[in-house]
Amino acid sequence: MHYLRILILFLFFTSCGQDLPDCIEEQIDEFKSEQETCKGAKVEKYIFKEQTVYALQEGNCVFDAGIAILNENCVTICFLYGISGDGYCEGLHFVDNATLDDVIWEQ
Repeated sequence: MHYLRILILFLFFTSCGQDLPDCIEEQIDEFKSEQETCKGAKVEKYIFKEQTVYALQEGNCVFDAGIAILNENCVTICFLYGISGDGYCEGLHFVDNATLDDVIWEQ
């Protein structure tokens, strides 16, 4: 009986992970493998213009690192900063108009 309780608790806690769209999980897996040695790399979930978006921020391995903003369908809606230094996404300053919902991964 004791082992059954442990098994039930284990299954409960391991099933409480991120509920992400499949294409986002694939993008994150690819991004993590590209950025595995780059400090500062991270993936964050935001609410922007009443939509869930995902920010894939390149780490220090890239000289002019930027942040790709993807919607739930894995479409890149904008690329922030990088070589251009532009912080606008769809006509709005992203930092001022987005709300951080979750940090999904960081190096």
